[in-house]
Amino acid sequence: MKRVLGILVAIAMVMSLVSVVSFADGAALVVEDVEAAVGDTITVPVSIVNNPGIISLRIRVYYDNTAIELTEKPTNAGLLGGWTVPSDVLDSPYVVRWADALRDDNMTDDGVVATFTFEALAEGESTITLELVEARNVDGQKVTFDDTDTATVTIGAASTEEPTEEPTEEPTEEPTEEPTEEPTEEPTEEPTEEPTEEPTEEPTEEPTEEPTEEPTGPAFVGEKVYGTVGETVDVTVSIINNPGIVSLRFKATYDETALELVKEGKTVQVKDLGNLIGWTTPSPTVSSPYTLRWADSLAEENNEFNGAIATFTFKILTEGETEITFDLIEARNVDGQKLTFASGKAIVTTEAEPTEEPTEEPTEEPTEEPTEEPTEEPTEEPTEEPTEEPTEEPTEEPTEEPTEEPTEEPTEEPTEEPTEEPTEEPTDPAFVVEKAYGNVDEEITVYISIKNNPGIVSLRARITYDMEELELIKAEDLGLLKGWTTPSPTIESPYTLRWADSLAEENNEANGDIAKLTFKILADGDHEVLVELIESRNVNGDKMGFASATGIVTTEPEPTEEPTEEPTEEPTEEPTEEPTDEPTDEPTTEPTDEPTSEPTSEPTEEPTSEPTEEPTNEPNPPTGVAGTGAFAIIITICMAGILVMLIAKRRKEE
Repeated sequence: MKRVLGILVAIAMVMSLVSVVSFADGAALVVEDVEAAVGDTITVPVSIVNNPGIISLRIRVYYDNTAIELTEKPTNAGLLGGWTVPSDVLDSPYVVRWADALRDDNMTDDGVVATFTFEALAEGESTITLELVEARNVDGQKVTFDDTDTATVTIGAASTEEPTEEPTEEPTEEPTEEPTEEPTEEPTEEPTEEPTEEPTEEPTEEPTEEPTEEPTGPAFVGEKVYGTVGETVDVTVSIINNPGIVSLRFKATYDETALELVKEGKTVQVKDLGNLIGWTTPSPTVSSPYTLRWADSLAEENNEFNGAIATFTFKILTEGETEITFDLIEARNVDGQKLTFASGKAIVTTEAEPTEEPTEEPTEEPTEEPTEEPTEEPTEEPTEEPTEEPTEEPTEEPTEEPTEEPTEEPTEEPTEEPTEEPTEEPTDPAFVVEKAYGNVDEEITVYISIKNNPGIVSLRARITYDMEELELIKAEDLGLLKGWTTPSPTIESPYTLRWADSLAEENNEANGDIAKLTFKILADGDHEVLVELIESRNVNGDKMGFASATGIVTTEPEPTEEPTEEPTEEPTEEPTEEPTDEPTDEPTTEPTDEPTSEPTSEPTEEPTSEPTEEPTNEPNPPTGVAGTGAFAIIITICMAGILVMLIAKRRKEE
């Protein structure tokens, strides 16, 4: 009987052992790879993925004390309850523990559970390994995890603040922050960001066929997306100039007060587009920066795909524009070599997306910019500026300023002031540079415009001037063209301005001011500012031409509205406010307010309303029959002269 009882007890014990183990499908403890330089502080988060439901967890963390040093006790992220204050002995292995004995249900959230802070001590690669010691659920059953992670810590040499005195034997992968005093013996494969103070001794073997508008190296590319507050939008990230990779890891950084990365349940709305192999399910914890990773460990050759690789779904929280930057963490090829990708950015904006076609009805308020095509019906109120193209019908009222081009039909009323010279404007695309006035040591502004724009997506122009006469202080974009590229900080003649709208789907046909130059005048006289085209292309990649233009910066006084010292060849319509020193060749139509110092050679048509206070130096013309006849002849000649002048003026206006 005792033997039978012992067998039953043994069976019960075995069954109880089987019942206390719970297997969790896909549960894992995760830690990410890290890169740093000697002396850097490294922050390493530890996360739980596919949490099966637990109330206690104990983890052991292994690392190489000679490569990295734990500088402080790890911090609890608050995801799990029952945090136990860890040991003050900061050594490997290090144990962290949670045990929430008072809970009535399991903790099932995924995310970061603790954060470790290390200091990088030595160059090379080392590892951080997680080991599950024990985990239990609310029923007291042990819970197992399918995977515990190992992270690779890659530590490079400490960066020096000053350049080395002698160049290194091998060129560094990244250029130094400051240029070296002496050029390197061998030219670098890529040009430096800043020009060197001295030119290289030998020119490059072959010049580039065409200057590149797009980056020639590997890079991330974003897009501009339009939406409204509360709406969700999809933002796609692409890669270009892919050198061939088998793994890629990058981070997307954004303003969490302006955008929210959408999460449905435990799934973050980030979609792999299937063009890179080895997609790794990203972290369920939504925060900026957010990391995406691909690693094709079985690849035998590089993936050279260019194009869209992933899509993020964001909810717009605030008005305005918000940038999302894409920065490389690490990329490698099939040989294990590290590769670089230039950062890129996307823009999410609540501004209205421009339509390709004009609206059928005019807007209640005039738009800030004129439409590319004139509307079929004229607006009720005249625009402040004349339209770029003349309207088919003349306006009911003459504009305050004459149009740049003559209208096909004459206006019903003549303009108040005739143009100085008939204009012969070019019909071909051209630059326009205005004349500017100023004094020595004064700063003045010169505007650069384009006219007869055939439709472009990129433009590069050269500004040439005499550096002994003018000093260029700055160049500013005026927003007419898209894709402004910040010009070189080294300001000298010739100076290059560039626009390249690489995302444009249609040509920009706008005309007007494109840039504003601020010069300081160094010398008296007239100084030329020449604007020449380097290259311009349309959306089809065709080269476009623009005629050069020369503007004048002068220290001569700007013409004023005051009378000139010498009389004009033609009489003005209105008398001058002050009498001229010399009488005019022709009599004025109306008598002057003040008597002239000398009598006129001919009498005026109308006598003055009041006698003059002082007698004139000359007697009045003779009276009587002879005097009356002579006076009548003079009047007739004057009236005929005035009539001829009016007819000539009318013909000139027409």
